[in-house]
Amino acid sequence: MKINMLFAMMFIALLMMNVWSDLGDGALVDDDDGGDGDDITFGSLRNVLCEVKKGIEELLGPIAFLLVVMAAVIYAGGQLGDAQLRAKAQGWAVGALVGAIIAFVLYAVGPTIITKMFGATDCPP
Repeated sequence: MKINMLFAMMFIALLMMNVWSDLGDGALVDDDDGGDGDDITFGSLRNVLCEVKKGIEELLGPIAFLLVVMAAVIYAGGQLGDAQLRAKAQGWAVGALVGAIIAFVLYAVGPTIITKMFGATDCPP
């Protein structure tokens, strides 16, 4: 359980670093209101959403496929052991399959949700 939380926190940290790097130099602009130049423009948010959309389209399909392959390998490998290993391997394989199904659903629906909610239709290819 603790390892799962650690991996989830690492994934979120990597995602946030990617988003922060995508904001880049053009995102923080001074709109001459006497501020210190830390106003985030809507254009930069659109750029970040385009990057997230592109990441979903490029990464989730292969990740889901690899999870299905990994589930098959884990299940087949577990069949070589005793009953306890077989039961554990079956649980791990089911977990990998559930992850693959969730990844496939996000792969199919995620870009549409981003487009409908935020209007990120003019993303560069």
